[in-house]
Order: sequence, then structure tokens, then C-alpha cells
Amino acid sequence: MRRCLLLGMFAVVLAIPTFAQEPRGPRTKSDESEGGSTLVWRWINFAVLLGGLGYLAAKNAPAFFSARTADIQKAIKDATGLKMEAEFRTSEIDRKMATLEAEIRRMRDASRAEMNQESARIDHDTSVALDKIHEHTAREIEALQHQARNTLREHAAQLAVTLAAARMRDRMTPEDRAHLVDTFVQSLAGRGGRE
Repeated sequence: MRRCLLLGMFAVVLAIPTFAQEPRGPRTKSDESEGGSTLVWRWINFAVLLGGLGYLAAKNAPAFFSARTADIQKAIKDATGLKMEAEFRTSEIDRKMATLEAEIRRMRDASRAEMNQESARIDHDTSVALDKIHEHTAREIEALQHQARNTLREHAAQLAVTLAAARMRDRMTPEDRAHLVDTFVQSLAGRGGRE
């Protein structure tokens, strides 16, 4: 390509003298005959120049233009691909923007449902824990009541025995005591005979 450009410039430089203006002033007959032959040479020179330019153009132009056409077609394909990709991305962005509000609403609903579910789980766990605490407390209270009843019974029994012993001492006569000792001895003797 660069070589063709240099050859074209060289041809133009060679053609410049061909188109140079003739000097102004009176013309002579010899100038006219010289001018006629110069004119012929000028036309020949011009024809050679045109032929060289035509040859160079015919030789290099198809390859240049086919390469240029291929570059342009490739650029068009690339641009078409980029345009389609950009349109696809734009449509995707538009689609996402259109569904953005619904997506936000869905996320809010999901988080609200999750919070409600977590709240229900915490309420259930708290209820279970409170039920266990109540059950444990009820068992403890029952155990303390049972222990208090037993302690009260023991104390009442001791008081009853003490009271009964005191009454027996006060009411018992010496004959009652002797009878009691005799009954005790007989019961011991009855046991000793059985063994």
C-alpha cells in the first residue's frame, strides 16, 4: 500500500513538467515546430504516466479493495455482534429493573415470614421452657409439701407420745405399773418358749 502511494507520487512529480505553462511572449516558427514535437512528447509522457498509474491501480487496487472490504465487513460483523450484545444487556437490565420492585417486595415478604417463623419458634421455645419451669416448680413445691407433712407428722407423733407418756405417768397407779411389768415379762417368756 505504501509502495503504491510512493509510486503514485513519483508519477505525479514526473507529470508536472508536462503541464507546465508555456512562456509568454512572441512565438516564432521554430518555437511552433518545437512546440508541436514537445506537445507530442508531452502527450506520450502523459499516456505513459496514465498507463503506469492504470497498471499500478489494476495490479494493486483489487487486493487493496478486497482487503479493505474484508476489514469493513469484519468491522460490521463485530459492530453487529456488539450491538446485539448491548441490546441483550439493555433488555436484561430493563427486565431486571421491571422486576426489581417485585423482587424487593418478595424479599421483604420472605424476611417478614422468616421473622414471624423465628418469632413463633422463640415463643414455642419460651412456652416449653416455661412449662418445664412450672412443672419443676410444681414438683419442688409438692416435694416440699410432702417433706413438711412428714415433718409435721413426726412432730405431731412426738408430741402425742410425749403427751401420752405425761398423761400415763399422771394417771398410772402403782398397781397399773405392776400389772404392766407382769404383762411385759409374760410376753417375753412367751417369746422365749417359741424360739
